[in-house]
Amino acid sequence: MIILVWDGKNDSGEKVASGIYIIYVDSGNEKKKLKIAVEK
Repeated sequence: MIILVWDGKNDSGEKVASGIYIIYVDSGNEKKKLKIAVEK
């Protein structure tokens, strides 16, 4: 099992705004689309 942790920051190191974020995961064997809600 692989566990990934997102610190809630964008590529510039700034905290992201509240909203729904879509994450695409491709492990080579499996592809998934996830939604994450960020609320401040």
